[in-house]
Amino acid sequence: DELASQQQETHKDVRVVQQDMKQARLELMQLLSGMDRCEVRLEDSAAVQSYTARGVKLLAKCVASIMPGNERIGHELERFQRDDYPLLDNTTANHPHG
Repeated sequence: DELASQQQETHKDVRVVQQDMKQARLELMQLLSGMDRCEVRLEDSAAVQSYTARGVKLLAKCVASIMPGNERIGHELERFQRDDYPLLDNTTANHPHG
């Protein structure tokens, strides 16, 4: 009797663990699916960002070609085209006119 009771209790525990594992597997699959969607969106965003950056560089070249005589702006456009322009230049961000 006692052995049968222990076996039945063990069987119940195994079934609970089995259900928990199934639930965990489903949650992991959902997580993986979400991560896959995020990866695709990041790749799409990178492509758009690259396209935009090329367009901005082209625009900077066009502006530089039609801006004679303004050395400061010409120098900044040249730095931007070479990719050595800082993300945030405090001197121009806070005081855009000098």
